[in-house]
Amino acid sequence: MLEIVGSSRNYFIVTACVMQENGQRKYGPPPDWSGPPPPRGCEIFVGKIPRDCYEDELVPAFERCGRIYEFRLMMDFSGSNRGYCFVTYTCREDARRAVAEMNNYEIRRGRFLGVCMSVDNCRLFVGGIPKNKQQVTDYCVAFLSIISLETVVSHRSG
Repeated sequence: MLEIVGSSRNYFIVTACVMQENGQRKYGPPPDWSGPPPPRGCEIFVGKIPRDCYEDELVPAFERCGRIYEFRLMMDFSGSNRGYCFVTYTCREDARRAVAEMNNYEIRRGRFLGVCMSVDNCRLFVGGIPKNKQQVTDYCVAFLSIISLETVVSHRSG
């Protein structure tokens, strides 16, 4: 567990803990938060993050746009970040402001972030599977319940 103490130029000081879980480091929700999580439309995607850039630089930069409910930095096994994260704000207006203000933001000299609204992704990619639909169905049933399997796309490597 890592404690981050930071301040926002706009309105408050934040003290929070970062926990690593399932390949991502999570910051939030705010300690004084009560009630359900923010609705859809409050999450943004941030890409092109330098691999040695962490919450101590990113959270204060994104706090300037509004109150952060949750910050999730994707990590690899070496301890470096994977170059992207998700930031969930407490309201949609702050998320939209973050996209407008932080897209192409220079986080470090010559390093610009890519920021856009996050989209719900309900698809699962599975590699190394058989080539026909029935074999794919049989393969997947071993691991999960299939609601529907409509299309199988084969992407050849090499």
